[in-house]
Amino acid sequence: MSALQDMMRSSNRTPQGGSNQVPALWRGTVTLVQDGRAWVLIPRLLGNAEAGPLPCVGPAPSVGASVIIGAIEGRLDDLIVLAAT
Repeated sequence: MSALQDMMRSSNRTPQGGSNQVPALWRGTVTLVQDGRAWVLIPRLLGNAEAGPLPCVGPAPSVGASVIIGAIEGRLDDLIVLAAT
């Protein structure tokens, strides 16, 4: 099980839709790009664990790029790379 799945299961949040919801945007750093998808470190969300592969809006950013990560409808299981900063 990934750190992301662990976090989702251990969350005490119970929003109206019944799924775990979180704040909508975070800053992250791209660690790997493969097939147009990115692996990203998101320290304030996952500590030292990487999230990915995540879809990217537009061209995939380069490794080392600072990016904004969004959670679609606030869901941890539906993260997306929105933009390089």
